[in-house]
Amino acid sequence: MIWQPQKKISGYLSEDFTQELHDMAIDNPWWNGGGISHPTHDAQYDIFTIHLPNLNTTFIITWENGVMKGTPIPDAPVKITPIGGGGRNKSPMCFVVSDDKGYSYIFGRTYRDNIKDVGTTEWMLEQMNAPGSDNAIYFSYDPITIPNEFPYTYSVVVQDRVESGCSGGSDQVHLPEWSPNTYVRRYDEGWSWPPAEDRSSWALTKMTFLTGMVNMAYTNSSKTKLASINVYNEDNRLIKNVLFSGGDLLNSVSISGEGQYTFEYDMQPFTYKNGQDYAGFYNGQNNQNLVPRIQLKHYTAKYLGTQTHTGVMNIGYANREPNAAYMQSHILKKINYPTGGYTNYTYEPHRFLSKGNETFGLGLRVTKVETFDRSSGKVMTKTYKYGWNESGVGNLGIFKEVLVNNVDVLPATLDGNDFITTNIIDITPGPYEFCGCQHFRQRRLSSYHKYKHFSFNLPVWYPCVTEYSNESKAEYFYDYTPSQFYNRPIADEDNHVLAYIRNLGSKGPKLIYKRVFSNTENVWDEHEYTYSTNTREHYSWIIEPVHLTYYWGQMQPHDKLWRSPSDISNRCFTNKINPYEMHLLHYVVDNEQLLTESHIYDRDGNYYSTAMRYDYDPNYPYNMTQKISAGSGTAITERFYYPVGNTVPDAAVLTADQRSMISGLANAGYFTTIVEKETFKMSTLVSAELYGFRDWSNRVIAPEQVYIKTGTKPFEARMHYYNYDIKGNVFSVSKENDVKSSYIWGYRSQHPIARAVNAETKDIYHTSFEGVDGNSGDSKTGKQSYTGLFSKSLKNLTNGKYILTWWEKTGDKWNLQVTTNIVVANGEYTINLQGQIDEVRFYPANAQMSTYTYEPMVGITSECDISNRVIRYEYDSYGRLVYIRDQDNNILKSFNYQFNQQVY
Repeated sequence: MIWQPQKKISGYLSEDFTQELHDMAIDNPWWNGGGISHPTHDAQYDIFTIHLPNLNTTFIITWENGVMKGTPIPDAPVKITPIGGGGRNKSPMCFVVSDDKGYSYIFGRTYRDNIKDVGTTEWMLEQMNAPGSDNAIYFSYDPITIPNEFPYTYSVVVQDRVESGCSGGSDQVHLPEWSPNTYVRRYDEGWSWPPAEDRSSWALTKMTFLTGMVNMAYTNSSKTKLASINVYNEDNRLIKNVLFSGGDLLNSVSISGEGQYTFEYDMQPFTYKNGQDYAGFYNGQNNQNLVPRIQLKHYTAKYLGTQTHTGVMNIGYANREPNAAYMQSHILKKINYPTGGYTNYTYEPHRFLSKGNETFGLGLRVTKVETFDRSSGKVMTKTYKYGWNESGVGNLGIFKEVLVNNVDVLPATLDGNDFITTNIIDITPGPYEFCGCQHFRQRRLSSYHKYKHFSFNLPVWYPCVTEYSNESKAEYFYDYTPSQFYNRPIADEDNHVLAYIRNLGSKGPKLIYKRVFSNTENVWDEHEYTYSTNTREHYSWIIEPVHLTYYWGQMQPHDKLWRSPSDISNRCFTNKINPYEMHLLHYVVDNEQLLTESHIYDRDGNYYSTAMRYDYDPNYPYNMTQKISAGSGTAITERFYYPVGNTVPDAAVLTADQRSMISGLANAGYFTTIVEKETFKMSTLVSAELYGFRDWSNRVIAPEQVYIKTGTKPFEARMHYYNYDIKGNVFSVSKENDVKSSYIWGYRSQHPIARAVNAETKDIYHTSFEGVDGNSGDSKTGKQSYTGLFSKSLKNLTNGKYILTWWEKTGDKWNLQVTTNIVVANGEYTINLQGQIDEVRFYPANAQMSTYTYEPMVGITSECDISNRVIRYEYDSYGRLVYIRDQDNNILKSFNYQFNQQVY
């Protein structure tokens, strides 16, 4: 549920606002019938992430003017469109994501994961579309079931703090489960089904595209472990094969053409299910459950007008303390490479301050990396020291605030108290007996901590890391602002903060300074960096029904009793107790950009220094607007202009259609495309580049002209792109007022098969009979030729003289055939050839043509130059180049590949 509550709420919730909450609960299908809040749904923003090779972003869903919208965090040049869902309180059915290069991605149209009582949690990538026509990649999946390693959670309940709700009421709770004069009760709630059942998901099985496909095979029927990845071209030839082997751990990866990579691990015993520390890392314990063992303070008596008495009890079962040795169980220790080399890794636990004391845990850090290079026989060793002055102590990357000695508020890591949730239980004997009601505190200690949904920040970070290598030492200094969990008011409001979330979607700590020392401890290389921050803040609410009612022997939230607004006024608790607890979830989004960097180099008598500054558009912080480089007594300034942000200064130079395409680029999402670039030396303009774009249809937006300006001279058109094909490939281009270079694209428009200089695309023709056009495997170029009568009619030619060339086989020899002085007078010509032929070329007499053949997804197989000299390229079964031959099949160059034996 995503909504904006009242800005100011003091004290208890107002009656009108409480009723509004209740109405929303009744109408919202994410809340159970009768308005009972489901524990997994709230008013906070859901956090979504997209992970692709060229697109990684985090976003939330917001409502703007009644429309659901994806908002990237931090700002990113991407448009996220949620589709479907049936309304404000429904999960989107699917997403369409468009980036700033014209690519679009469709998620979850068919394949998406749904969790019972929660909704959709994963949307699988199903289609990726590149600019142009028929440029899609399709993704296919099989359904799988992921077993839940922890299908149950165990809980211990403590009830105390007995008191009367109204004056004159009894101070003793009357529950059948309680003994007389009992003020604290502890019992094991035992195993319950949450947090999750076995989860359904999808296993990627195939990627299909125009020129081939990629298949994934798995080791088991549940499809949870990859066995192989196989890449095929459109002829179903296996191009690349990757094999995976291992059980619970990956033992090896074998890549065709590269060899086998093997992996070694710390193989000490591992029983993870009931052996976890507070953060979820293995600690070697074999606990009966994961409820942490703690000491809990409680009330032993609570009488009206008398002093409260307290006591302490030991509850819980599990040792959840971290263990430095067991934490390394099953960690990667060594990688062996097919070249015969290897890399060894050594680790130790993180160390950090919690409540002012040094402690360890929250995972591992690398202390040493040893890499052996077989060709040189040398071992390169890098060791790492952490913290200021190599103290080994870092800072918590996400923490809660605690009060120490009732004075200092200090950051702390998780402990057993973070596994407790609290409710206030009101006791109502009958349907209309509200005055005189009593209430008590109920605390539940379970296996899972209450911050488990927010663990997306790094656990520990270090302000300084020192790297020692064989020849030098390098120090890296970092800055970072961690996220925080705490519960205290913001400003003058009584609402409490649950989490102060920073760095959502960020890249982690920022490098602010680096210096490199020689072995003699002389600093010979220094880099310093500063950053600018454009901050955007998001607020959302978590409304938790912390007050429950024991009503006729059943426990239920207060709003279960509400039937109408008039009925509310008769309820004792509406005047006394707020049935909900409000938490403010505070997202701080820092759009951090590199602002300055300086570099000083001083080694062996060579010295230089440079400094650079970067400026960004405040509304589009991913766009750099200015870069200043200073050094050697001068400064170079580069200014950049985009379809969004600052006005393009020389747009008047463009044609009318090109000027209108500036807004067209913005509307199409091309936010980061540079339209103009200016270069200054000191304050004097040195040059400028201006790009005129055109919409060529089929979602192809590309340059039409490039204009260049030098000094004070006016702009001149320097490059002209005359047309593109439906795939976005350039057909014809030239320097302005110069001869054109025109192209023919083949292999489903994936590769240029012909280039003609001083010719129009419509006036050239070429075929080497690859694919369906050929009928013979014996060829001069490529893999196929043609035997028989060949005829090709060419139309819309420019009248004039042309040349026709082809290779023809007589006996066992290929011979070049040339026909010159072909005159086209009516715009048409028909090529008629007979015999076994290959490499047919037709082009204007004053043009020059070069042609090419390919093995799709492997490489070029032949090129025929302007003089019809042929060079052939041959590959082995792994797709590696092995021979380059001339047109007489003589070897010009050969390549030999060998794998060294691995060293253990």
